[in-house]
Amino acid sequence: MENSEFGWADLPLPLLEQIFEILPIKYKGRAAQACFSWYCALKSDRCWRYFQYKDDIFVRRKFTQHSGWQNHIDHYRIRFLTAKVVTKWHRFEVIPVANLSNMYEFLRTISNFSEYYERNAGEEPLSGLRSFRFHWEMLIQKAALNQFNRDESSRQEDQNEKHKPDEVRDIGTGGTMLEGIWFFLQHLYGLKIWLFFNEKLEEFYLLNATLYRKSIMYLGLFLNLRKLVVSPQHIDDDSLILIGDLQYLKTFMLVQTEKTSEERSCSRQAWEKFKESNRKRTKLYLVLSGRCKKEMLIQMGAPVHSIIWENYIGQLTKDLAQQIYSEYFETLTEFIQKGLERKKRENKFSERADIPAVEIMNHCTQLQYFALRERISTATALILALKAKEMCCKLCIRQNALLKRNCWPSTDFIFYGIKVSRKWILNICFDYDLTAEKILEITRDTRCIMNDQQYKSFI
Repeated sequence: MENSEFGWADLPLPLLEQIFEILPIKYKGRAAQACFSWYCALKSDRCWRYFQYKDDIFVRRKFTQHSGWQNHIDHYRIRFLTAKVVTKWHRFEVIPVANLSNMYEFLRTISNFSEYYERNAGEEPLSGLRSFRFHWEMLIQKAALNQFNRDESSRQEDQNEKHKPDEVRDIGTGGTMLEGIWFFLQHLYGLKIWLFFNEKLEEFYLLNATLYRKSIMYLGLFLNLRKLVVSPQHIDDDSLILIGDLQYLKTFMLVQTEKTSEERSCSRQAWEKFKESNRKRTKLYLVLSGRCKKEMLIQMGAPVHSIIWENYIGQLTKDLAQQIYSEYFETLTEFIQKGLERKKRENKFSERADIPAVEIMNHCTQLQYFALRERISTATALILALKAKEMCCKLCIRQNALLKRNCWPSTDFIFYGIKVSRKWILNICFDYDLTAEKILEITRDTRCIMNDQQYKSFI
């Protein structure tokens, strides 16, 4: 390049515009000071069509007594941005950020700027914006959350709500962020993405968006939806009927966590209409996750395909098992308990999961996958293996959860339809190795009995 007559300053203007279009915004101002040709290129609209908001842009460090040195939004710099660049935007994207207060303040400033010119000059600065993408992930540092809570002084905490010192508190923005986004969207008159949003969306996740029951009718309007994951409090009879009409929906998951409010299930009549219009196109999953202290919400009359416990602290009881097989005996194909048992259980036969597990396998004739993490006796493991062979069902149980004993009386063998003699069970169940050998012989599956590490990784 030393012997060449041309340098970077002599590149064609369209090429410079194409290069500067992907240049981060904090370097565009510096590049404009390099030479006159770069300055002219950066004055064109093409270089400013795309704008991405992320942490630590348009900020200045400020010291406060309660939080020390922090990055605060710089309104002086944003004033020049709004006066010279905003009208050139075509695509605006917000990536996940840690400082919600700065993001809210940035959107509020841009919205106020647009509103001022609309009222006083009759102009629409954001009318050229065609695409708005907002990526929301609640991966926020504790310091950033504290800063946001301090900056939003208008939000007052309920003084009557008391939390224990070791209790995990729910974190949110009190609707302030949603209000700021809604105010910003009101000024995007040229936005075109929403026109095609309901036809393009294939997966939708809505978990615990509200503390109390609030149905979302719009869930049934995404015509191309393939997968829907939603909390039970966002579904009512009307929205359920709309979801049943979705032609391409394959997976419908109702996820219950510790933050899910205690609400009633949808009515049996609504589920009947769902089944009538859906025609078995969709697989329904009931998922319990995390430290949920509530019982599983039984959807009366629902065509449940799978019940999945993801590290759920609850346990399988007789009452719960009875509700499961009485409601889902025709449709249930999978009952899976993921993770390890997180709550100590009594060793008494009446308190364990032996009888509930056998009852589920007895009544749910379509069962194809049964994974049980809870403590059962070796005799029960043999009975479940015989049932699994008869039903062609895959069985997974924990080796560390087996108790070397037989608690089944002779009368229960007849009552529960156990087709082997009690003497045969007694000859095997008091030896762990012999029990594992017999179960392998019955099921012909090496992964039927697994240690804790295998169970956690495989299930």
